[in-house]
Amino acid sequence: MNEFNPFAFAIIGILLYLAFPFWGQSFCDESSKFNREGNFIYAQFEEFLQHFLNVSVVEEAVVQTTKQCLQRCLENPQCFSTNIAIWRRSDGKILCHLLSREKFGAPERFQANNSFHHYSILSVCESFPCQNGGSCQALNKVNEYICNCPKGFKGNHCETQVYTACKDIVEKQKKQFRPQDNKPYNLTLGSAEHRVYCHMTDDLGTCGGWGWTLVMKTDGNKSTFHYDSNFWNNTEPFNIEAGETGLDNQETKLPTYWSTSFSKICLAMKYEDRFGAFAINVQANSLYSLIAEGQYRSTSVGRYTWKSLIGPQASLQRNCNKEGFNAKCRWRGARLGILANNEYNCHTCDSLLGFGLQDSSTCGNIATHGGDNGNKDNQAMGYIFVH
Repeated sequence: MNEFNPFAFAIIGILLYLAFPFWGQSFCDESSKFNREGNFIYAQFEEFLQHFLNVSVVEEAVVQTTKQCLQRCLENPQCFSTNIAIWRRSDGKILCHLLSREKFGAPERFQANNSFHHYSILSVCESFPCQNGGSCQALNKVNEYICNCPKGFKGNHCETQVYTACKDIVEKQKKQFRPQDNKPYNLTLGSAEHRVYCHMTDDLGTCGGWGWTLVMKTDGNKSTFHYDSNFWNNTEPFNIEAGETGLDNQETKLPTYWSTSFSKICLAMKYEDRFGAFAINVQANSLYSLIAEGQYRSTSVGRYTWKSLIGPQASLQRNCNKEGFNAKCRWRGARLGILANNEYNCHTCDSLLGFGLQDSSTCGNIATHGGDNGNKDNQAMGYIFVH
């Protein structure tokens, strides 16, 4: 017997009809192979000898005949296929598994087996309508189904590619990006889609790489992102429209702050007519996960690298040099930066450089009492990207 033998049956009241003489023919027209609505319910099953579908069992039954097993499946709204034991038990009955999926919607779980025959309800999933690796799930209505899309795709048929970070665009498009490609793109963050500025070219200071995702822009002249601001420890955006405008002077905090994982972070500052940037290798689920709880997490890039954000005008005292996330002395701190002192301890720091500063300037560089380049109050425009 051919391994693929379709037959149809219908239930009207309690009557079961099988179309065994008509192998390969439909019990009803080809466009309606399956229906559980109304007074007339029906389905076509396709037989796969010595095969087994390894999915969730919604009901286990013991029956006398294959026909009884298939009838139970059709009557159960959660059943879309069956595994039926080849060998009868000692009482003459056979084991019947009613399954939550059908073979066409879960082909990767379908396998040869010497102990079972498999019967799947024919549905629109037979034509594999889901694209890009999506799995088809038949519903209890004629020709209705949903596609369960893999990560990176969405749409009724998983036809639309989803990007969650700018680097995804670089990896998927595999092209040479040009300066005009530094612009906002649609990113899916959580359950929502947002327009986010992506720096796609390899010219973001010394950060290197392609496809940097903007997280924040902070103005050192304003108190929006002061060290004590709630914006550092909440998941509320700020001025989200400015997340599309690139390296300008508009402050913003984007959902990428709490939604985007990364392995590198790029810190950049614009001071007067100079732009400085460098990258830190750090693995995190989000920038929020590193900062919000207030725990100090050290970095080790060194004072001269931090000073490169400001350039020749930067000034720090020579001692302490406590750097990282939530760096704190007694009364000064930086959400992301470096603190220094003229004494050989970190108790009374009088100079700091970074983002989210606990001082009159909130981004940039402040130094008093013996900075290596004099006293400074360098208010900068800061940019934080992740990759």
